[in-house]
Amino acid sequence: MFEILTGHKRDKYSWTQDLIAEDVEYLESLPLSITLADMGVCIVHAGVVPKKRRIEDNTEFDLTTLRLVTKDGTTAVAKGSKDKSNAVNWTEVYGGSLGKIVYGHDAKRGVQVKKDTVGLDSGCCYGGKLTAYEVWSGEIVSVDAEKVWCKKSG
Repeated sequence: MFEILTGHKRDKYSWTQDLIAEDVEYLESLPLSITLADMGVCIVHAGVVPKKRRIEDNTEFDLTTLRLVTKDGTTAVAKGSKDKSNAVNWTEVYGGSLGKIVYGHDAKRGVQVKKDTVGLDSGCCYGGKLTAYEVWSGEIVSVDAEKVWCKKSG
């Protein structure tokens, strides 16, 4: 995150140059996950390593960037890894040990609802939709993006 906030990463983050110190401090103070224990729900940006016993055992990478894990669900596969022969999407091997995981960071796959996971990324920043999950009812609600906020890379 430091690279983004200091302007040393891709142009699409140029808006961070307008942040003041208090903004950065606030963003860095936010939790990497939110657990709604009484509802059996955990909210993360990207994912979890399925075989880690506690949400706290997941790294910042796991919670903010993760998409792939080893087929046995024990290890995150690094972004840009050349050998993906033993890699699967983390949701394919997650068995609900940490409760229902609500996540984003996967606009390419779009909204994904499974027994133990709910993926909400519907590409709002690319002009798609903004999607929410109503935890009490399980309802998925989407609205159209107001505009294209950033262009897709690659």
